[in-house]
Amino acid sequence: MVLQATPALKVTLTTVQRQSLQPYEKLTGRLYPLRSSALHFEVAGRLAGRLVEPGAAVSQGQPLLQLDRSDYADRLKQAQSEFNIEKQGAERDRVLLQLAQANLQLQENKQRRLEQLSSKNMVAKNQLDDAHQQVIALRGEVQKLEFSTMTANSRIAMQQSKLSQAQRNLARTTLRAPFDGYVNEVMLEQGDRVSLNALALTVVDTSAYDLQLQLRGKLLSGLSLAQEVTVDVAGYQYDATVIALQPDPDLDTNTHELRLRLQGEGLRSGMLAAANLPHQRLNQVLTIPSAAVLSLRGESYVFVYNEGLVHRNLVQLGKRVGQQVLVLEGLQAGQAVVARDIVSLRDGQAVVFE
Repeated sequence: MVLQATPALKVTLTTVQRQSLQPYEKLTGRLYPLRSSALHFEVAGRLAGRLVEPGAAVSQGQPLLQLDRSDYADRLKQAQSEFNIEKQGAERDRVLLQLAQANLQLQENKQRRLEQLSSKNMVAKNQLDDAHQQVIALRGEVQKLEFSTMTANSRIAMQQSKLSQAQRNLARTTLRAPFDGYVNEVMLEQGDRVSLNALALTVVDTSAYDLQLQLRGKLLSGLSLAQEVTVDVAGYQYDATVIALQPDPDLDTNTHELRLRLQGEGLRSGMLAAANLPHQRLNQVLTIPSAAVLSLRGESYVFVYNEGLVHRNLVQLGKRVGQQVLVLEGLQAGQAVVARDIVSLRDGQAVVFE
C-alpha cells in the first residue's frame, strides 16, 4: 500500500500595506425639535378664547389664546385720555404764559409811570401801592406758568409711558405663536382664571431636529463647525450639520457638548439617533484585515506566507478601523499573510494560495 502526501491547503493571501484610514465612532442620543417654546401670559385675567388645539399647525404671530380684554381696553382709553389732556394742558399753559408776560410788561410800565407821578405828588399813594401788588401777583403767575411750561415735556413723557404700558398690556391679552410650528400642549380651558406667568401652552418647530451629544476630548480633533456628518435614525441615514461644539469641557463630566441639526421625512421628536463621528485621520499606517488575526491566550498572531509555507508570527496590534486593524509591531509592509480562514492552520504548514 502506498501512502499519498496530504495535499497543500489552499489559502487566500493579502499584503501588509500602508494606507490612510478614517476612524469613526458612533454616539447615540434622542432627537428634539429645532425650537420649543413654553408660552405664558404676562397679564392676568379670564380666558375668553381657546383658539387652537394640540397638533394644530400655526404661523408666526397667529393668535393662540385670548384673555378677556374689557378691563385692559378701558385702561387704555383712560391712559389715552390722560395723555391727551396733558398735551392740551401744556399747549394752553404756553398760550397763557405769553399773555401773562405781556400783561406783566404792561403793568410794570404802568407802575413806572405812577412812580414818576408820585414823586411829583400828582397821584395818590394807594394807587401806587395797588400797582405794586398787581405787579407782584402777575410775576407769581408768570413764574407758575413758566414752571408748568418747562416741566410739560416731562409730564407728557410720563403719560406717554402709561399709555404705552396700557397698549402693551392690552396686546398681552392675546398669546401669539412665536414662530411657525405646531401646538404641542394646551394647559388652559376657556373660562379659566389665568394668573400672571402661569404656563399656558407649548409650541414646537419641527422643520428640523437637533441631536445633542456629549463627547470625549479625543473626538474634538475630527470635528468642526458646519461639518457634515451621517446620522442613523430607525434604519435610515440622514445628513446632519455640526451647529455647536463646546471647546472647553464641562467641569463635572469632563465632556464636550456637540449639537447636530438634521432634516428629513419620518423624523419625530424623541427618536433614537446614532451619529457616525470621525476621529482624527490616520495617515500611512501599517494595516492588515481583521480576519487575518488569530487571537490565542490573550496574544495576537498572523500567518506569514513564505515559499509555500506559513509561519505563525506574534504581532502587536492597534485599533480596529472598519475591516482593517493597525499593526504596531511584528510585520513589515509588503509581507504576504493569510487573509482569512486561519483557525485550522499550523505553524510551518504547506499551503498554496488561490
